[in-house]
Amino acid sequence: LKLKLILSVCITIAFLIGLLTYLIVNIQTDAMLKKTRDSNRMMSQMFYQHLELAMLTGKREEIQRLLQDVGKYEGIITIKIFDETGRIVFCSNPEFIGQKIDLHHTDIFKEENIHGTLDFTKSHDEFHLVTPIRNKNECHRCHGVEKEFMGALDLDISLASMRKEVATNRNVMISFAILTILVVSLVISLFTMKFVSRPITNLIGTMQEVEKGNLA
Repeated sequence: LKLKLILSVCITIAFLIGLLTYLIVNIQTDAMLKKTRDSNRMMSQMFYQHLELAMLTGKREEIQRLLQDVGKYEGIITIKIFDETGRIVFCSNPEFIGQKIDLHHTDIFKEENIHGTLDFTKSHDEFHLVTPIRNKNECHRCHGVEKEFMGALDLDISLASMRKEVATNRNVMISFAILTILVVSLVISLFTMKFVSRPITNLIGTMQEVEKGNLA
């Protein structure tokens, strides 16, 4: 009886805590991803404004220096600027300059994306934010008027720290579940021993005494 009671209760607790852990981890991951997306959008917009100022003043070397400085920040994988053909023009890692970006980044030039900011996670550990660079009136003297967009700004962020925090919280909840099961098992054992096992043992002992003729 004790074993069946402990098993049934522990299985129920494990299922409920497991379900709760799953829901909380998913909710937390979505919330942290949204927070990461919002903060990176703000960072991208701030950098975009610096980029515009550097382009309008003709300080191309300032753009590359700025990218390399920003690329040193913790959590940033790379930050780069590529033209409408997908060729990298500026990058926090100079080795990538002149290379082609992948197809995910060029989605920014599709009709449904061109007027906004494109964000996507290419893997569980990377988040990408791509912002089109408009060919504004101030830019026409150098870039002409034929093109509406000259390229895009790409900010690649590492999600490793976020995933690590989520994993830590998940492990804490699993540890809490194991501790809860152990405590509940102990409580059930003590409860059944006091209110079930001892009374039954006393009853058996009394019946054995009666069988021996001790009617007292």
